[in-house]
Amino acid sequence: MAKPEFSATALDRFLKSAFPLHGPLRKLTEGEESRAFTFDAGEYVFAVRVNATIEGFEMDRLICAALSGSAIPVPDVVLIASLEDARFACVSRRLPGDTLQALPKGGAFALGSAIAQTLDQIAGLDEAILHRLAASPLMSAQASWPDFVAKVARLDWQHASAGARTSIDRWTDLVAERVAELPQRRGLVHGDFGSNNVLVQQGVVSAVLDWSEARIGDPLYDVANILFWRSWLDCMEQQCRYFEQREPWRLAEREILTCYQLRIGLETLHEAFADDDARLIDWAMQRCTEIAARA
Repeated sequence: MAKPEFSATALDRFLKSAFPLHGPLRKLTEGEESRAFTFDAGEYVFAVRVNATIEGFEMDRLICAALSGSAIPVPDVVLIASLEDARFACVSRRLPGDTLQALPKGGAFALGSAIAQTLDQIAGLDEAILHRLAASPLMSAQASWPDFVAKVARLDWQHASAGARTSIDRWTDLVAERVAELPQRRGLVHGDFGSNNVLVQQGVVSAVLDWSEARIGDPLYDVANILFWRSWLDCMEQQCRYFEQREPWRLAEREILTCYQLRIGLETLHEAFADDDARLIDWAMQRCTEIAARA
């Protein structure tokens, strides 16, 4: 998905109003959807993100409130506001650490245990917290977990080439065939775990960022996300190697992981075709081919 264009002047006016004594903006490593910066204001360091929609920021605020006091490090959302140019800004406290993607090649392997522990903490939230999340308007409006997985069968592939459609239809059928057999698990799913959404410092996970894709469902989906992106990013490859060498039991449910990886791949391809991102299209087609071959 293309990142939003925005007015730097509008952002500056907003920050001057909300944080009159703020320091200069410094660019942060960005995700796929938001523009991101950091700035100092008094004794605190903040991050500000700009997006074309507000829903993801509202989900961040919901998760922040729900996980307050838990062992999962989530930045405090300080302020969400609309800008003058029909964009939205979210200001949060900046937690320390480097993204997994910023680590030197091979560096993420040593953090495998810490990352796996964080996955377990997310997956093992207390039922009372899950109940509150599920009752919130943001979560209650979401489709059921089986419907979420099956949603890729309803994607419009008008931008895809005829040659790609043959493979896409086959992968869609593979996902649809598995939906009825999915486990009835009820846990918090981050939805885009890894790379730029995990900060680490001194051998531990210091922050889990960007909960815009969060939902209630099968937490194994977050493992599948790491597996799908392994050949795109070294930090994902190292986490996969850690699972394979140290905790192979996490990969035991191969058919379910294959279903989830293909679902992630189809959504990735859909966005890549819409954005005419040739590099990502070629890679995702090859990756889905590899995954489907093991189905």
